[in-house]
Amino acid sequence: MRRCGDVGFVLGSATVATAGLAWLYQQPTMLCALLMILTGAVLWRWHGQRDLAGLVVGAVYGNLTELLSDLAGLWIHRTQQILSVTPSYIFLCYPLLGLAFPRLVDALAGRERPTAEGSGTTLAHACGLGVALVSLPCLGTGQTTVQWLFCATCLAIILGRFHSRHDLFCSLMGVAMSLGWELPCTMAGTWFFPQSQLFGRLPMWLPFAYAGFFVLLGRMASGIAMHWEYVRPVAHAPEESAV
Repeated sequence: MRRCGDVGFVLGSATVATAGLAWLYQQPTMLCALLMILTGAVLWRWHGQRDLAGLVVGAVYGNLTELLSDLAGLWIHRTQQILSVTPSYIFLCYPLLGLAFPRLVDALAGRERPTAEGSGTTLAHACGLGVALVSLPCLGTGQTTVQWLFCATCLAIILGRFHSRHDLFCSLMGVAMSLGWELPCTMAGTWFFPQSQLFGRLPMWLPFAYAGFFVLLGRMASGIAMHWEYVRPVAHAPEESAV
């Protein structure tokens, strides 16, 4: 029952956020308020160390991905407030995503992601692959076939390195959820893609990019959470008094 509740809570939050993006994008202040309320609700439900790590990954990696993609023109927002390319509200979406998505994957996988999946060189490799996944499509702007090759190759490399049960769920749910909010938002006019092949609205490379992005998001969050656990000060027992 708890698993169903977790799935329902995340999907319900995603539905509300998507509806807000589709209907309120011309009212960025109201949309920011809605996304902040949703983030607070998710934090009230989940606020452990791993959840906060996901929030940080979304705020840093997710928002950097968004800003670089906007500057490169991979997609174009109707509302352009920051650097004349990016709306303010979009920077609240990725922290919410990083916070809620790992919990959805845990529920679908039937258990929490093992702590060991954040160990060793996981964080370093995930960050390096994340740089490639973001930068290569930006370098191929306007060349959809090249971008598709970049994203498909990156996804293959990412899944070659990270391919646990949770990683595969991240990849599949990343594609499903991305289509679930990209299509309504492009139909509503919140943003659009200069080159569109899928459903007449989305580029072919987008599902591959999203699949890789969500795998890396989960691994980065696990790596950061494990690092925090490792560096956390250890409480020492009080010294015995000298006799």
